Amino acid sequence: MATFNRLMNIDEANPAGNVHGGQLLRFMSDDAGYVAALRHLNKDAKGKFNAALGTVSKTAFHAPVHVGDLVTARAEVLSASAHSLVVHVDLWAESLMTGHRRLTNSTDAIYVALDANEASGLKVSSDRIPHVEHVDHEKEQHGQEVYREHLLARQDEKQSAAELKRRFKEEQWTASLGHVLLPTDCAPTNRTAKGGRIIKLMDEVGAVAAWRHSRTNCVTASIETLRFRKPLHLGDLVSLRARPTYASSKSLEVEIIVETASPITGESHIAAHAFFVFVALDENGTAIKLPPLDSYSEEAEARYNERKANQIKNRK
Repeated sequence: MATFNRLMNIDEANPAGNVHGGQLLRFMSDDAGYVAALRHLNKDAKGKFNAALGTVSKTAFHAPVHVGDLVTARAEVLSASAHSLVVHVDLWAESLMTGHRRLTNSTDAIYVALDANEASGLKVSSDRIPHVEHVDHEKEQHGQEVYREHLLARQDEKQSAAELKRRFKEEQWTASLGHVLLPTDCAPTNRTAKGGRIIKLMDEVGAVAAWRHSRTNCVTASIETLRFRKPLHLGDLVSLRARPTYASSKSLEVEIIVETASPITGESHIAAHAFFVFVALDENGTAIKLPPLDSYSEEAEARYNERKANQIKNRK
């Protein structure tokens, strides 16, 4: 388990004055989740394991975080498989003026266990991961369900990689963003990008696509499963592209693809892919109706209907 506290400053705000959703995700995954994973992995064998963020599953934004709030991220390991851990992270925000404390964000993340003593720092460890001792069986079952969904998603990864690359290169996108990976973006242990840093960039390019569609302030409401397919290395040229794929009256789904390329060899890979959901707000912070998309696929409509059914189920 790991708990982190942090005071939210003005340099972490979005144009509406609330804390940037991508910044919160970075705090949850690169700090709290990562530390919880490392503590569990190395509790019996000190210095044997490192960890890398592999998947972020169904992240929820329950309430906004304001500049001046004290946020607390609490991460707990739910389950362990042969090579990975499921970590649940909750983020709470406290107003220091009123003392009001509220749950603002929740996510489940899967961290891959790496061999800390291997030269590249990227080799999946062959050593046995410590078992998770649980008192709360509901948490254990939840972690196992998250991992089962992760395995199902991986079955289509090889087949979909080529299609994602084709779409990234050939189709039209509403927003794009370029970034060179610097040392501050990377883990100190293996010179690869920290997952939270890439998620923040994805949130930024997704917000641009949402703003261009709605022509008003948009904030992140949730993230469907986000998978990291390839590592991103120090010095790589990272390209991100985003476009709206489905709009209801209250929310906008945005697809985001991340490509990473070596400036030395020119070789490129699709590094990450996800669907972010945004809501549009007026100047008072109230959710407003979104304009419809000119066209959308049956697949996008099916994702929306599934998400809506899950929201109704979770309210019961």
